Amino acid sequence: MHAHTAATVVCVSGEIDASNADRVGEAIRRCSQRKAPLILNLSHLDFLGIAGFRALINLNHEHRQARLPSSVVTGAVVRRVTRVFPDHGLPIVGSVPEALSVHEKVSWSRN
Repeated sequence: MHAHTAATVVCVSGEIDASNADRVGEAIRRCSQRKAPLILNLSHLDFLGIAGFRALINLNHEHRQARLPSSVVTGAVVRRVTRVFPDHGLPIVGSVPEALSVHEKVSWSRN
């Protein structure tokens, strides 16, 4: 995890599948308890199973309920899954700097 003043950035690599989706989700929740925008960098993910995808959608829903912005930095694996499920509702961005820029703009518009 890398903390920025504008957001909490959580980088996830490896695989998220049925065997670890709950644990990954809980770890992300612990990292994001700062009440800051969350940026999930999934650009180095090797595999994303349906359980992992569902966990990401749940995390996004929780952040929306708490009125906290979040972004998902995509990679080849995430793009593959989101093509199959196009109505996912995840706030997809291409890079961490892009996500930080989006969150800074949202922060400025709230002031």
